Amino acid sequence: AARESQAVAAVTANLVVDAREYLRFVEADRLRHRNATIRNSVAALPASQSTTTMTLTHVVLLKWKPGTPDSAVEPGLKKLSKVPLTETYILSYRIGKDLDIGRTHMNHDTAVVAEFATLEDYHRYATCGNHLDAVSLLKPHLMHRHAVQTHMREWATPCSQRTTPSNKRVFAALLCGVVLGRLLARR
Repeated sequence: AARESQAVAAVTANLVVDAREYLRFVEADRLRHRNATIRNSVAALPASQSTTTMTLTHVVLLKWKPGTPDSAVEPGLKKLSKVPLTETYILSYRIGKDLDIGRTHMNHDTAVVAEFATLEDYHRYATCGNHLDAVSLLKPHLMHRHAVQTHMREWATPCSQRTTPSNKRVFAALLCGVVLGRLLARR
């Protein structure tokens, strides 16, 4: 009986993990489709509006003061990573730490790349409270900040390597888990 209840718990835990992963895929897919729609609508503008046919990309390179531990900048980076959750006009938002590959004294420690459909969207981002709060947490640790705002064209978009599980498959897995759990509970 103990072994069966452990098996039920393991199956249930796996189903919960699968369902959570599926929901993450669905949300990511929804955002990809929304962003692609915005990009396509921007790209479809007449040639007379050629300055707006490209997205505005904001790239920031951050170098921390010598001896700054990761734990000192982590709260600011965490806050910065939450900005696109509330500022839905951001097309894409990526934050990454240097991988120490071929690292020299010229390398920066962190990069932020944000993409916007319009200059107005960039200005909204630059002045939004969540962004400014994150900047104020990071500023005391900064040795250098370099940034560029540019219009960039997307020359190639790689296809996703992962496919989203179908709704039917996830529903069937959850249903099987519930039925299996009830059957084993009756024993």
